[in-house]
Amino acid sequence: MRLTDKYHGGVPTDHLPPVLTETPIEPLRSVSIEWLNALYPRIIRERCNRFAWALRMCARRLRPPPTESIWWLDKRQKAMHRQLVAQLNGRRFHDPMLGAIAAAAKAVGATMMGEWDLGGGGASENAAVVYVSSSGDDGSDGLSWPTAKASVAAAIAALPSSGGIVQLGAGTFEVASSARTDAGVSYSAGTWTDSHITADDVGSFVLGPNILARTPQILIVNPGVSFTTDVAPTGTVTSESMMIVSPGFVLEEGVQVKGMGSLANTNFTSTVTSATRIADIGTGVTCLIRGGAYAARYGLSQLSIRGSATTSTGNTFCGVFVGNQAWWTTIDACDIALHGTAGLITDSNMNALDVRDTLFLGNGKTSATGPSGGVCTSYFTPTASAGANFYNCLFFVNAGCGICWYTYGTGAGSYGINLHDCQFASTSATSWATYSGYSMVLSGGGLGQANLDGCWSESAANGDIYVVTGPVVATSTTFYSATTTQGVVGSGGVLTTIGCYSDKSSGDVFSNSGTINWMGCQSAGAAWFASGPSSTQLAGVGSSGGITKSGDTSL
Repeated sequence: MRLTDKYHGGVPTDHLPPVLTETPIEPLRSVSIEWLNALYPRIIRERCNRFAWALRMCARRLRPPPTESIWWLDKRQKAMHRQLVAQLNGRRFHDPMLGAIAAAAKAVGATMMGEWDLGGGGASENAAVVYVSSSGDDGSDGLSWPTAKASVAAAIAALPSSGGIVQLGAGTFEVASSARTDAGVSYSAGTWTDSHITADDVGSFVLGPNILARTPQILIVNPGVSFTTDVAPTGTVTSESMMIVSPGFVLEEGVQVKGMGSLANTNFTSTVTSATRIADIGTGVTCLIRGGAYAARYGLSQLSIRGSATTSTGNTFCGVFVGNQAWWTTIDACDIALHGTAGLITDSNMNALDVRDTLFLGNGKTSATGPSGGVCTSYFTPTASAGANFYNCLFFVNAGCGICWYTYGTGAGSYGINLHDCQFASTSATSWATYSGYSMVLSGGGLGQANLDGCWSESAANGDIYVVTGPVVATSTTFYSATTTQGVVGSGGVLTTIGCYSDKSSGDVFSNSGTINWMGCQSAGAAWFASGPSSTQLAGVGSSGGITKSGDTSL
């Protein structure tokens, strides 16, 4: 097996020679780097098991910053390359020493033999890579750190049509999005009528009700009269209020944008240190995913996506907008913070959204008159969607809702949602009086069932959960807000709680106008819901769908 082969024992080497010919930018010297340099000769001399021990000691005792570890590993790639050549030219690659190096590189968010995918969706493991640096130049080719580009948009444009990875270095990357709302917009026979449209809007995108397809991009403008777009809405648009948006960047199909880490913290200051921050100083959408391609994949990982430096000046519409029919979008280990309306907004028919280990911080404003907060789904059009999953996410200090399944100006959306081990804290109320101030506002029907498993909610202004319509199932979830009732079940809502806990010691845990089923739940003394158990619920599964009260300590 020769070095030119793509894979050797599971380790890709097709990107190795270009990486080795580059000279990484050396960071400031530190105790961590000096120790690693001193350790390296011993690593080469000792047997593999001792080498693995040395790596563990490096991780456990020194814990060098990721950027330093990445630099050190890059500096040692030449020696590792010589070892690879010696092994690969004679036999199959099975060296556990090099496997240990790969594991260590992956642990600090780096790669050993080029930039293969470490998770986060979007690109395949042998995808093209374009680099972006805070000291880069968009006129460069972006194929290495010394020739890195300066902006995310330029890097995405440099990728092949099949997609790839945009690798951002440490630092702040500023974008300036814009957005406005035009009233009285209609679409017919290939033409949009809009009395507010201007020549400067060419290249912008149209967001709003009933698009139900890929987000349209404006191609030709007749100022003050009309415009045309590259794709047509599949719904009816008649005298609607539509947003004209110029985003910070457009995440294309098959593209993953990766940073060096979000390192989020919660002090809202402009001095927050994030390894990689995309800072939007504008008023629109920081990252736009157009959608329209069911089989496409999109990825964002290890990024801080920020709309402002403080909660009072967050004027962006949202941090990430996931358009219609954008499937398999993955957001991993990011913080999405300080956006004026919401951190993440999705429109209709958006399936297989996967959000993991992500912080939604300080999004929304108290002046909002509609849905706002950490996440808002089915925002423009209440078309059924399924398969949105949130794992180990934190929704903190958002205004309006932590997460909201409600369509602006229309009513309850229809959206499948799974929340696993998520935490909600300090959700404040806004001028959207009916539903704001709740950690979770959930609604649906059809594909709109919501599932909560192992979640925690506390310190919300009005309550932990509001079930507007449709079925919601909560298991092993804790309700901990000090409110009159910790949840509301509307007349069209159905809430099933299994093994849940409330810290309320008196009164009622839930205000119920719909149907509540429960099993094995516990409170600190409060009744589980205001109307009390019905005879069919006490009898077990009956005509109302009740569940036995076995194990409940207070009803």
